[in-house]
Amino acid sequence: MNQVSSTNKNFALRICMCDQEYWIIIILLNIDRLAKYFFL
Repeated sequence: MNQVSSTNKNFALRICMCDQEYWIIIILLNIDRLAKYFFL
């Protein structure tokens, strides 16, 4: 039981970290688009 719960926690942490990186990439892409609109 303890091993299963620990693996589930690690899996959840990995998902959270992936989501953070995913959102950072989306924000950077949106900033690039906004920069193009402002400078062009």
